This record gives sequence, C-alpha cells and structure tokens, in this order.
Amino acid sequence: MVLSARPRLHYDEIVAEKHSQKTPVQRRVPGSVLYSVAYAHRKQLNQKLVLPDSVKEILRCPRDEVSPAKMELLCGAVRREIEGETVVYLRTDRDIESLAAAVEGCKSTEFADEVGGDATAIPKGARISVEVDESLPLQTRRSEIVALVRSMREGDPVRVLLRPLGTSREPPMDSFARELMLRPYRSFCELAGKRQIEEMRDRLLLCLWDALFLSACVRWTTEEVTNTTASDALELGHWFQRGQQNSKKPLFEDLCAMCGCLLYTGSGSMGNTCYGPSGDSA
Repeated sequence: MVLSARPRLHYDEIVAEKHSQKTPVQRRVPGSVLYSVAYAHRKQLNQKLVLPDSVKEILRCPRDEVSPAKMELLCGAVRREIEGETVVYLRTDRDIESLAAAVEGCKSTEFADEVGGDATAIPKGARISVEVDESLPLQTRRSEIVALVRSMREGDPVRVLLRPLGTSREPPMDSFARELMLRPYRSFCELAGKRQIEEMRDRLLLCLWDALFLSACVRWTTEEVTNTTASDALELGHWFQRGQQNSKKPLFEDLCAMCGCLLYTGSGSMGNTCYGPSGDSA
C-alpha cells in the first residue's frame, strides 16, 4: 500500500544513514519489490508525494507509530498540512505593498488576517500569521496587521495558511478530518476515544495523504506537469467510462469470473469445458 510505503522507506533511509559510517549497510537484493521501490524513490524517477520534514522528525521508527506522544505531535503536523501552512518570502517592495493592500481591502467579517485579493506572492483567500492582540475589534486588528506588513523589508518571511478553514480556499475534507480540525483542538486521546491507536494512525496518515496530494496537484497544475495531451486524456476517460458501464452487469450471477468461465460451455464459449460421457460410466 502506497500510504504505508512512505514511512517504511523513510525508516529505511534512517537506518542506512545511522549505519553508513559504522558498518556496511545490508543491500537490498536486486529484483525484489522493495529494492525496485526504494530505487525509484531515491532516484526520483517520477512525480511523487514526499513526506514533509515535520512528519519525518516525528516518525523515526515503526515503534513511533504506536506511541500516543508521537501521535499527538502527528496530529499537529497533519493539521498544518491540511491548512497548507508554509513560509513565503516577500522578495520585493512590490510584494510587500501588494500583500498589504490585499489584506487592507479584505471584506471578511471572520478573519482580520485574510488576503482579500490576489497579491503577487500570496493568493486570495489565504491567511497570514501575524501576532496582534486578539481582544481588539476585527477592523483594528486588520489595520495593525497591514501596518506590520508594510513595515517588513525585502526578503522577510511571512507564515501563510494557503488553505485556511472558513475561507474560499478551504480544502475538501472527510468526516475524520473535520473532527480533527474542529476548534478548539482536541488532544489525541480525546479524538481516539475507543478507537485503537493503529486505526487512529491510519486515519491521520489518510488525512496527510489527502493534504499532500492536494498540494501536489496545485503544484503540478501551476508547473503544467503532465504525461499526456488534453485530447488523449479525454479519450482515455471516455473508454474508461465505457468500461465501467459495460461491466455493470455481471457475466455470471453469484459466481466469480474464474468459476463462471468453468461453467459457461457451448459453441463459441470462453470456457474450457465440453460435454461428454461421465468418467465412471459403464
């Protein structure tokens, strides 16, 4: 399973890194599945999802996957990935002024730090993380945030939520992800309830996968990454849909295809049986 393969490859790299300076590392046998997957992973032979550094620092070995303390940290990391938390560098004065104007012109009645228009460095609907007094009225907080942005210099970083909840850029989420993101945030033990820690680990990794795949899709779209043309993609989709429609009706009722083929006989049939006298007839 691709989902569980990422941590396994990560652990394999940690072991190799730890022992590379001490003892020769046992090499994977060429031709094995793990060897092929690890080779493609390390050589970056294709577009793929990569575990964020925050998750790599939390999960250092398989034992960490069943540690409540580590799962608590993983909850925080997954929450940040769901909202697309990142750092953006304001490289020019134009970037700074564009961001300040976009925040200043925002009409949101929920968030004082939401970007109201497309800035040169940050998209509309994102939120910037700037410390202000939360007890102040929303418009006052917005004015202070704008002033802080305008006081920045070229090259200064600003922490951004690219997919904040409650805005036009809120990502699609399943029921568990919504439970995870519900404010005020609940602890891992409160979220788990009667669920086993292994189930919670899998649910968190699924949420992480969805968030990483969404980020990758946005990046691939921006970079115009594709392995086929638009016309070919439409034709592939057409024939896939035809296959789905044609396979709705089963060939054999209450039987799998393998057993059905054995029973389906007759002229021009696709079975491998034929009529004849019984083997024990006199």
